[in-house]
Amino acid sequence: METGLVYALVAAGIWGGYLFALKRFFAGIHAAVLTLFVNAAAIAWYLPFAVATSPGGLPAFPPMDAGALSVLAGTILIGGAAFILSVYALAVGDVSYVAPIAKIVPVFVVPIEVLGLHATLEPTALLGIGVATTAVYLANYEGGHALAPLRRAVRSRPAQLALVSAMLYADQR
Repeated sequence: METGLVYALVAAGIWGGYLFALKRFFAGIHAAVLTLFVNAAAIAWYLPFAVATSPGGLPAFPPMDAGALSVLAGTILIGGAAFILSVYALAVGDVSYVAPIAKIVPVFVVPIEVLGLHATLEPTALLGIGVATTAVYLANYEGGHALAPLRRAVRSRPAQLALVSAMLYADQR
């Protein structure tokens, strides 16, 4: 088996366990409090490694001007809002419906990269994004009209929250 496939399967298992834990054990906790907890836990988890591997003890931030600081602050705020919206979406919707919608970030990143950064994508990248988006669409298809999943997503609060979360994550990239 390819090494990349093993890593992908392990990552999928970890992500599934993370979503299960969010939905099951943190259901009564406000999304903003959960966001603070998750980020504090991440800092507590990685800080000892950063301290141990940094030459002077604590890692130092590079010097930043006002523009760089505003980009950093904006990225933190947008990322936090995206996470909070995805937690709200998971709280009010089924994980099997919300999680795939929230992860179609490339659908929003690609236009930003192509139009704003003048990036060029290889056909295989576009094909991969198309396949992933189609898979999410087909996973939500329950029969009837071909546009039924899109209509359902437009009316569904969990889907709306997941889509906005994906857009915010895309904007952050």
